[in-house]
Amino acid sequence: NLKKILSKMRENCEALNISTVWSFSNNFSKPRMLIAKKEYHILYGSNPKTGSTSFKRFLFCIDGVTDRNHSFHNHPDGHYKMVQNYKFFEDEKDFGNYVKIMAIRNPIVRVVSAFRDKQLRHNNYFVPPPNITDTEHFALFVEDGLKGFWLADDVHLMPQWKQMNICRFPYDVVIQFEEIGRYIPLIQILTGTEVVEYPGSRKEQGKDTHDSMEFVYQYWAGLNDEQKQIVLMKYDMDFKVLGYTKLGEAGFPLLKYNDEIENSS
Repeated sequence: NLKKILSKMRENCEALNISTVWSFSNNFSKPRMLIAKKEYHILYGSNPKTGSTSFKRFLFCIDGVTDRNHSFHNHPDGHYKMVQNYKFFEDEKDFGNYVKIMAIRNPIVRVVSAFRDKQLRHNNYFVPPPNITDTEHFALFVEDGLKGFWLADDVHLMPQWKQMNICRFPYDVVIQFEEIGRYIPLIQILTGTEVVEYPGSRKEQGKDTHDSMEFVYQYWAGLNDEQKQIVLMKYDMDFKVLGYTKLGEAGFPLLKYNDEIENSS
């Protein structure tokens, strides 16, 4: 069951003729951010807006650090290591001993999550005009941000297949964020961390009264056809490689082959 998503993505990469050979000696084959927990041989590909902060917090929890006010984001404090290149490992055999994990998320929901977190809460990208609704704000974000080059390399908005090197890096497990509650217990069994309580989402932690999925239909309805196409074109390869449904398709926001995963459980 843990291998099913990975297998499907690799099939999609092959069909699109974008599979490339991974090499331990080639650091360009590394995902954007790799995090290692050496004692448990966990190697986590940190894909923004797919629960990556919760996973980092989990690595702290393994060591007994459970203070929710602690800053976990990109501040390892000795509880995990940032892997800058493959020299981190003794050799290729040592690399192979790690369980290599990453999570994926529906591209439309992920961009809504990025908007709510980085723009709506913090105005990271631009200062909006006064007295506009959140729905109008999202339309501006799409029109002026996603369409423009100035956000092309933002890690929270970059297509997942590209920045996580999905068609090249030898992941062992890929988690579907939408059903993370099903996958985490299996990951914990695989990594020997069953006794550790996994941190919840922002909503579960009481930091947010809503999750992003609650706003997807509202924000999408506020886009015109051209703006919708901006989103769909930007994440076209994510839909093709990851296999996610689009808004309006049966099963949204899950993977198109989610029933196959359920039936193989």
